[in-house]
Amino acid sequence: MSNSEHAFKIKQAINLYSQVIVMSQNWQSVDEVKARLIVEYAKDATELFGTTNQEKKVELNRIAERAGQVVPPDSVDSLRKRSEKLVLQLLYPKNGMLRNGLLMAIGAIIIAPILLSEFLPNKKTDSSHKPVWVEKLTHEPILPGVGVAGLRLGDSESLVLSKIGEPTTSVRQVIGNGREIFLDDTLGKVGSYVMNYDFEGLSLVIVTDADQKTVIKLRLMCFDIPSGNASKCRMLPSYKGDGIGTLYIASADLLGPTTNVESYSGCRNPIIPNTNDATMYLHAGIGFGVCRNTGVIEMVDIVPIGK
Repeated sequence: MSNSEHAFKIKQAINLYSQVIVMSQNWQSVDEVKARLIVEYAKDATELFGTTNQEKKVELNRIAERAGQVVPPDSVDSLRKRSEKLVLQLLYPKNGMLRNGLLMAIGAIIIAPILLSEFLPNKKTDSSHKPVWVEKLTHEPILPGVGVAGLRLGDSESLVLSKIGEPTTSVRQVIGNGREIFLDDTLGKVGSYVMNYDFEGLSLVIVTDADQKTVIKLRLMCFDIPSGNASKCRMLPSYKGDGIGTLYIASADLLGPTTNVESYSGCRNPIIPNTNDATMYLHAGIGFGVCRNTGVIEMVDIVPIGK
């Protein structure tokens, strides 16, 4: 660029700078149109000044910023950013000592939680110790004929393990063709496998097909029911008012008709002998194991509809 061209640009910049100064003398009279002109003139003058007249460029930026506040924001986000900037400008200390004190205080607030997490013992809440399947039970409903706790009838054993981890015990029960239960498949014909997940009296039992190794039944149980301590059991999900720890309400309107009723040995109470009888009431896709002496539900089965 020749000297004459450079001088011409500087002259133009000074003219624009002068107009900005004049237009910003009385901010009370600056409307949106004039504010936009101030911003544009200041921008053009700053570009024309190039690397010269730094003080004038600083002043132009200050005036353009103030004029920009007159122009309505084009979005809520722009309004938020503009408000934050204005508040910071008003609150940020001009005094050096106060400014340093503010920066140190903010730094301490940011760093303190990091230091505390490093040096203090990591105290976890009780909920953090709950197994995945217990957490899922408290958030996901019972779906008759479908599943519970994020598990579905038809899931493979490997999929179950990927969802909720390993069973509580490594030994799986095996149910034979005569419904006898043994711990390996060396006796008789294997009918199905059982995977048990236990936690503080709560139990999730997963029955899988012996050949396909897919889920054919999901069972929820609570071992506190016979002793009468059912408060913990009520954290398990219910279905239309019927759930573990509640009285069984055989409402055909809510649950549909009973498709099967059979007795089983359950509800054992170590305090009261000879109270080990219970009844399983099966509805479409869901069954309720009920203690005969109390009418309280001790377990819930999720099974395929029609089984």
